[in-house]
Amino acid sequence: MAKKIRVCKDFTYSSIIREAILSSKDQKATSSMIFVYMVNKHPNMFKESNSMTWKGNVRQLLSKNPEFVKLKKDEKNKLHYWKYVPLKEIEDQEREVLFRYHHFVRRWDTSTKTTSK
Repeated sequence: MAKKIRVCKDFTYSSIIREAILSSKDQKATSSMIFVYMVNKHPNMFKESNSMTWKGNVRQLLSKNPEFVKLKKDEKNKLHYWKYVPLKEIEDQEREVLFRYHHFVRRWDTSTKTTSK
């Protein structure tokens, strides 16, 4: 029976995914591009023998972490690209949308009220 070896790593999956995306052209990458980056960066850590495990972890993180945004399919080659958007930027965008919505509702509410005598 093969002995399991515990490996200590100095990074998180999120950090290396973010690094892979930000270092790619146009700061967007497919999952395959991220896998290649990870293997090139840490060949001893990410091996074909355990690729189902770590690739599954990467796919799950891409889907669950709101900082990784899935872009629409590229029409040329039908691939999904991922982009990294910092959480602060997402929160700022949501705040702006809420502000505009509430501002619109208040303006609409006051413009639809009629005065009665």
